[in-house]
Amino acid sequence: LTSLGLIFDQLFKAEGGVGEMSSAAAAAGGDNAGGLTNSRRVSIVSDGGEEEVSDRNVRKRGKQRTPGEGLPLYLGSMISALLINGDDNDASQLRYKSANDVYEDLKAMVAHSSSHHQSSSLREADFDNDVTIHSRLKFPKDLFYGRQVQMSMILHLLQSSTMLGDQPMMALIAGYPGTGKSTLVNQVKKPLADKNGFFIEGKFDVSVRPDKVLASALDSFFASINASNAGQNTYMSMRWRINDAVGSGVSCLFDVIPSLRKFMNDSTEVDRTGGRNIGGNLMGQRLKYMFCKLIGAISCRSTPLVLVLDDLQWADKMTLGVIRMLMIDPDIHYFLFLGCYRENEVNESHMLSANLNDIREQGINFMTIKVGAIEKESVNALISDVLCLPPSLCRPLSTVVHQKTGGIIMFVRRLLISLNDEGLVWYSLSSHRWMFDLQRIEVKEMSEDVVKHMT
Repeated sequence: LTSLGLIFDQLFKAEGGVGEMSSAAAAAGGDNAGGLTNSRRVSIVSDGGEEEVSDRNVRKRGKQRTPGEGLPLYLGSMISALLINGDDNDASQLRYKSANDVYEDLKAMVAHSSSHHQSSSLREADFDNDVTIHSRLKFPKDLFYGRQVQMSMILHLLQSSTMLGDQPMMALIAGYPGTGKSTLVNQVKKPLADKNGFFIEGKFDVSVRPDKVLASALDSFFASINASNAGQNTYMSMRWRINDAVGSGVSCLFDVIPSLRKFMNDSTEVDRTGGRNIGGNLMGQRLKYMFCKLIGAISCRSTPLVLVLDDLQWADKMTLGVIRMLMIDPDIHYFLFLGCYRENEVNESHMLSANLNDIREQGINFMTIKVGAIEKESVNALISDVLCLPPSLCRPLSTVVHQKTGGIIMFVRRLLISLNDEGLVWYSLSSHRWMFDLQRIEVKEMSEDVVKHMT
């Protein structure tokens, strides 16, 4: 394996680094040596005999290049792991055990480099000083790993709601805190944008009045439209639909959705009698009706709509009533509602459960998608991306991390940050890769919230 590491170092260096690493990796797995004919040949002596490799890069006088230097971190880490001395106990967990592991990591490298969404571990080592000098981990903005089954279910609903659009569709995403419910629903943003659709999201919080969440989400939506560079005629059809659906009653929404007034260009007939002092059962019913009609007017065949409300376990009665009205309104089309809630905080007597039962009694079918822990391989993929290490080299660490966190992605992230803070995971300037102290990590005690969740 040591000889293989030296060969790879010369091969990938000769191929020019990241731009050609896919073709070089393919050549490394076969008999192709045609690209090495015009380069200087150097001999490598190992237990298996003498082999020749190419070295087209001439070193500067007085500068000693270390194997893997100047290559993407993924490649450099792979080569360094192949060259680790068997007597080096400190780095033994980052040493390749078999050629099959090397082969699998090469395949992973080729697969990633040929995709449109290249992993950060395959990019050039262009990390800023915060990573290299201060040894700080950087996580992807969107920690989405695993969840293929749940994602396919949501995409199927999105496809049905945007293509057929004959009736409103609904799905609930249930799971414990930190399991990635919000991240899961956010995956619909790109396919929805490809269909010219709108994405409106709101989040309930114990520190915010629940009856303001939906209005705030709609206000943010219209504010983003007002701030866009789109011409006045771009959303003219939506203004017409809002006028037709809500009529002069839209003025009672101006107080709770200020951005709506600017969007409507104040062209509607203003009725101030209903919008000032919102209160009482009659006004609550009117406001629910107006919300429902407004949301229905936003969605249409050319601009389907996905409405996401997070942490429904803290939702108020009025908002839950709006959800029920949306699902039974025959005039609403091309609409998908996605609601997230903490499964451990909602029982049969909870207000959310009662409202969901009312929706079922209306003959409306909806899907409940359970989100739990991610599997060990997904944790390994996450760590591989964060540490820019080949998957085979991360497996000892990911096994321990999965065991300690139960695969709850929020806890995985917290644990990795904690390990980095304590110096148990660090970036080595001498070896140009991330390292970890597996023995000390194995005996590290977990925080109380993780222990409580695990038990």
